Amino acid sequence: MEENSPRVTVFMAAYNASEHIEEAINSILNQTYANFELLIVNDGSTDTTAKIVAAFTDNRIRTIDNGDNKGLIYTRNRALLEAKGELLAIMDSDDIASHDRLALQVAAFDNNPALALYGGQAKVIDEKNNVIGAIHETETNPDLLKIRLLFHNTFVHSSVMMRTAVFREMGGYQEPFAEDYDLFLRISNKYHVANSSSFLVSYRTHGQNVSSKKGVEIINRLLPIKGKLLTSMGLPADSDYQKIMTLPYIWQEVSVEKYKDLYAKILNQNKRITRFNEELLEEYIFNKWYDVVFQLGKEKSFGLFLSKPMFSWKYSTFKQFRKTFKKSLKSIFKK
Repeated sequence: MEENSPRVTVFMAAYNASEHIEEAINSILNQTYANFELLIVNDGSTDTTAKIVAAFTDNRIRTIDNGDNKGLIYTRNRALLEAKGELLAIMDSDDIASHDRLALQVAAFDNNPALALYGGQAKVIDEKNNVIGAIHETETNPDLLKIRLLFHNTFVHSSVMMRTAVFREMGGYQEPFAEDYDLFLRISNKYHVANSSSFLVSYRTHGQNVSSKKGVEIINRLLPIKGKLLTSMGLPADSDYQKIMTLPYIWQEVSVEKYKDLYAKILNQNKRITRFNEELLEEYIFNKWYDVVFQLGKEKSFGLFLSKPMFSWKYSTFKQFRKTFKKSLKSIFKK
């Protein structure tokens, strides 16, 4: 890090963000932690975004203009060359950072030199800043977080901070529409990642969110990412396996036997390579297996529920026994 360089680069990509960007910027400028630069890249906005940004006189703000619209991955990857900070904090141009967000995250990196990626909880707000819910699955147990990350994104992108050197090592963002999840997976394969239990950001949901507009395309982009993930675990990149590892969790067109086969392979392979906490993985896969059996098992539900290596007396409940047994009986009598 150069002398007098900021410790943190807060990176904000902006495209036609005039409605909320002023509030997003102010939430960063009003942080309790002050040793940062706010790097804003205007991606060819055609509204008043550039004018709003130019009105700020804080010398911690640095702006770059793409000229024309280059897209999200190109814009975010400007940080590969431009970020001056040792730590890189992502901030979306329509979200609001909690006032102590940067302080909490910098402290976490100071306390854990092995930490490479650190996110947190998020409140969900609407266009008028009304809190309408909370983002779920922001897991705080680091071992369980890495297991959950196999199946879905366990980070709120606008809450994350990462080591800039690691971001550059990974080559930044690569996969359109699933670029954040793909990046977090690649980082987690090599480094320690974690989530804070604190709310670090208010995440704005509206009709313009990429995830709202491109759901099917996102799934199509996720499938090959899951193929690479399976290969990295020493497992076949089977197309049905890719689906099983991708939302929605239960694909009706995939046979229950395929689920059984993949879950058994994951558990057995982990015993060989010890990539994940064995007990947490066993419990997690057991509960996913129960859900699959209950949805797809029909008259075989009860017998399938007891399948090894997924089944465990340690994690099972009387309710699960009762429900799978009733499911089998109902399916038999329906025939």
